Amino acid sequence: MGPIGAARASLVTMFGRPLTLRRGAGSPAAVTGVLTRYAPDELAGTNLRQGDARVELLASDLTAAGFPVPPRNPDELRTTANSWTVLFASPVYEGAELIGYSLAVRGG
Repeated sequence: MGPIGAARASLVTMFGRPLTLRRGAGSPAAVTGVLTRYAPDELAGTNLRQGDARVELLASDLTAAGFPVPPRNPDELRTTANSWTVLFASPVYEGAELIGYSLAVRGG
C-alpha cells in the first residue's frame, strides 16, 4: 500500500465507526467507515438529495469480510441507529491499486 492508501486507512481507523454492509439475504460484513452528509452545494445538478450521505470504506475491509465488491444498489448499510440504501459506489485508486470505495447512501 502506498502513502495515499496508508493515509486513507489511518483516517478511516481514526474517524470511522462500525458499519454493517449486507447484500440481499447474504451474510453481513462488518466494516469501518466514515459517514458524512453531503453539503447543499454538492447536491446541485445531481440525483442526490438533502439527507443523503457519503461513506468512505477501505477495499481491504470488504475483501477481509468476504463482501462481493463493488457495493451496489440496493445493498444495505447499517449503523447502530440507522439503515441506509447504497445508491452507487465509486472506486478509489492509488495508481493501479484499489484502496477503497466512496458510497452514496440514502436513508437514515
